[in-house]
Amino acid sequence: MRLLVPPVQDENNFNALISSCPSADSARIDGNLLLTYDEIQRWRKEIYDVKLSDETMLTIKNIRKALSEQENMPYVSDRRWQRAAMLLKASAFCNGRAQTNHSDTILLKYCLWTTPENKEATQNVVRQAMQSRLFDDEIALLDIQRDEAEKQIKQELFYQEHLYKNTVDLNGNEALEVDGRFYRDRNAYINCRGYILLRDLKPGKKFNLIMDYNNIPDRNVECQFNSNGDCVIKHIFNDFEDYVFTPKFIHKKGDRKTDVDELAVNLSNKVRKIRLNLNAILETNNTKLSEYKKELGGHFVSKSEIEEIIKDFLKRSRSLKLKIADCERLEALC
Repeated sequence: MRLLVPPVQDENNFNALISSCPSADSARIDGNLLLTYDEIQRWRKEIYDVKLSDETMLTIKNIRKALSEQENMPYVSDRRWQRAAMLLKASAFCNGRAQTNHSDTILLKYCLWTTPENKEATQNVVRQAMQSRLFDDEIALLDIQRDEAEKQIKQELFYQEHLYKNTVDLNGNEALEVDGRFYRDRNAYINCRGYILLRDLKPGKKFNLIMDYNNIPDRNVECQFNSNGDCVIKHIFNDFEDYVFTPKFIHKKGDRKTDVDELAVNLSNKVRKIRLNLNAILETNNTKLSEYKKELGGHFVSKSEIEEIIKDFLKRSRSLKLKIADCERLEALC
């Protein structure tokens, strides 16, 4: 283990240090605390028998990967990894555990850096690796499956575009035919006839009514769709009331298709399976959280470090609940 010990900062304390006589006293240890040779040998065997947990092995794997891929990171030899593993086992043993957990793994923060310059970066690698736990790959795969199911639900069960009634082809441009009137009063009016190109059907966009099949715009007539889907048509140079044109639909974007009940059931079952897998992972995560609240801690780890580990479990739990809720939303769409 490495701990960075900075020089004495207080000048008075430093002066007292260099003025004092170096201590020649040997450490005095209570006889009850002394270990016999046989005890040390027995402890070594028992420490060796402590199991490195799956989470510890995954954390070590992630650390090794990060150290090899990032620049200016220390080289950690196989021999040092072996010694670090024995340190983690010793920590678990001293805390009465038969296998390691994150209370022990966090000690890697003090084992792998080599210089003050790479200390912080190396410790950050350890912290980030400890946030990557079991089921990460499985959750990532379920996310992909959920996204694929959502895409299929939207494409196969719901219309992706509006389909309008009474459309005409204006030299390759699909359009809606308008046949109305601009009124000044009850008896005074002029005809409002022409075409609206489908490409102009955007809320807020201003454009001119098309006069004929040659796609010639009528500069006297201005159109604009509102948020309700109605087109307000205005005669620019005459004092007429606006004419409101409402397109008619065969179906609207987002409408559910007909004759897709069997496909909907299959997609619902697919999403349900994803949700159940996420629920299982959530239960495992919460079980581990409960266990860790009881087990985490010991002689070699601080309270703040334990709180960081617990916080990561809580973060994962919240994330899984959101994913499960999203699956429920997709099931409701089916």
